[in-house]
Amino acid sequence: MISIIVPVYNVERWLRECVDSIIAQTYTDWELILVDDGSTDSSGHICDTYAARDSRIKVLHGKNGGLSYARNRGIDASVGDRLAFVDSDDTIARNFLEKLGSVDADIVCCGFLRDDKIRYRDYQTTSICYLNNRQALIDGLYQRNVNTSACGKLFRRYLFDTVRFAEGMYYEDLEIFPRIMSEMTGRLALIKDKLVFYRDTPGSIINTWNDHRLDVLTVTEAIENMFDDEELFMAARGRRFSANYNMMLLSLSHGRKEIAAQCYEFIKSARIQILTDRNVRIKNKAGALLSYAGMDMMKLLSRL
Repeated sequence: MISIIVPVYNVERWLRECVDSIIAQTYTDWELILVDDGSTDSSGHICDTYAARDSRIKVLHGKNGGLSYARNRGIDASVGDRLAFVDSDDTIARNFLEKLGSVDADIVCCGFLRDDKIRYRDYQTTSICYLNNRQALIDGLYQRNVNTSACGKLFRRYLFDTVRFAEGMYYEDLEIFPRIMSEMTGRLALIKDKLVFYRDTPGSIINTWNDHRLDVLTVTEAIENMFDDEELFMAARGRRFSANYNMMLLSLSHGRKEIAAQCYEFIKSARIQILTDRNVRIKNKAGALLSYAGMDMMKLLSRL
């Protein structure tokens, strides 16, 4: 059985489309755990309505504890031997579970498609790429091939025997990624199919600002400090550089010059390593080059 965990918080506008896309799955041996994280709109009632119609759907109501708290509650309540996480404002292709479940790997990853319309199309896998835990960790930190999001993946349950999402912070998916990789004894599989339809909502983390956005700086620094191995350290440094570059520009756009200055100091300290690391993506190398023009010029050029 596959356990699908969906945290729910004030998403009455999109929740039905999300749940309908799960009910429409061609693979039917699943349970859906809807974790109502203290919603103040009709989301909780919508969850109960679906549970009353389908015995495979469970609802957990509770106080608002955040995304990680809701996911952890779902993991604890689940009984499947594999786990999938779906955001409540997204939808999945009707063969999402069938496709990912047919691949023999500890983690199976698919692609994302930005779309505000639900789709029930079938996708055919043309190729599968397998990585061991070290290769997957390096690719994820270098932001190539492996997406560190918990969504768009199917996990074997043992990976969460002792691991849970860090609560009270943003970027929980990035934070848990190296810990999951350290637990993985088998392989990770990548399929090219885009089976998750991501909705870019106005209230999402990426489209709003609060100080928790800065958690990415703490998370990437902690990941970097995990590694003495030079190859892993450099991959982590590349991810930390990317986080500082993005937060510098975001902080400048919100008038937080003191934070931007701190990010810029790290950028300056790391730019030689970034420029000389052949594995770093072009976007980061361009940022390292631009840093020589100064922080204000970087902000100006980023608007072009």
